[in-house]
Amino acid sequence: DTIASAFIFGDNNELPVNISAQEETKLLIIPRNELLHLLKKNEIVLQNFLNIMANRTQHLSQKIRLLGMQSIKGKIAYYLLDIVKKTGSHEIKLPNTQNEIASIFGVARPSIGRAIKEMNDTGIISTSGKSVKILNKAALSRLLS
Repeated sequence: DTIASAFIFGDNNELPVNISAQEETKLLIIPRNELLHLLKKNEIVLQNFLNIMANRTQHLSQKIRLLGMQSIKGKIAYYLLDIVKKTGSHEIKLPNTQNEIASIFGVARPSIGRAIKEMNDTGIISTSGKSVKILNKAALSRLLS
C-alpha cells in the first residue's frame, strides 16, 4: 500500500496526519526525484501510480458529496444508487452494516435505521436484513436534491 502518494507532489506536500503502525511494518521511502525517474522509465509503474491517485481522488470526491448533502435520506439514496450503478441490479446486498454506513455519513446509527424504515414505509425501497430492493428509482433519485 502507498502512504501519502498525493503529498509527494504539489506546493503543500506535508502530510496533515501522523501515521503509526499496529504491527511490524517495513517502509520503502522513495524520494521525489527517484520516483519521477521511475515513473518516466516504467509505464506500468506510472499507470499504477496514476490509478492509485485517481481512486483516492474519486473516493474523496464521493466523501465530499456525501458530506454536502443535507438529509440522511439523500445520503442513503446516493449510497444505494451508487451500488445500483456498480452492480447493474435493483436488488442489492449492502456491503456495509448500518453502523458502518452511519460512520461513513457522520451520523448516528439510529438515524440511519429510521431513514431506511421511512423509505421502506413509503415504498421507495424494500428491505430485508442487508438485502435492499429499489422499488421506485425515480423517487430515490429525487431524494438527492
